[in-house]
Amino acid sequence: MTAKDSKIILINVLTNSIQYTEEGEIDLTVSLKSVDAENINLTLKIIYTGLGMDEKTQKVIFSAFTQGNISTTKEIQGTGLGLSLTRRICNLMGGDIGGKSEMGQGSTFTISLKMKRINKEVENLVSTFNTSIEKLECADFSHLNILVVEDNLVNPKTY
Repeated sequence: MTAKDSKIILINVLTNSIQYTEEGEIDLTVSLKSVDAENINLTLKIIYTGLGMDEKTQKVIFSAFTQGNISTTKEIQGTGLGLSLTRRICNLMGGDIGGKSEMGQGSTFTISLKMKRINKEVENLVSTFNTSIEKLECADFSHLNILVVEDNLVNPKTY
């Protein structure tokens, strides 16, 4: 999996989520599945509160030249190749993509990616950053008064 391949995958799925979500949220979560000497296996989950798809559409959405039911939406541009291409790239690189959806409730797409490990200098930099974040999370903030106001139910998630 190259950076270019992962970019194509993300662009295709995120573009669909934007096109089919007139209002609501789009949530992208990336998690580390496993690491070995050569590869890093990631899982990407894209959840959006768009129109959703019926069961019939879900069965064919990864086929070439297929689009969701666009009769209920504004004019959606595209050829219907995005998810087909995305699945093909994922499969060629040892990964996959799948989706679940419910009409009127939105969709969830889960992507597994197998990527070659990057050089040690970059990995060390990422590790240092993560350690800094862990130290920040362990810091004592009890002496501070903090007011948080949030109207979006997705944002207050804690991990």
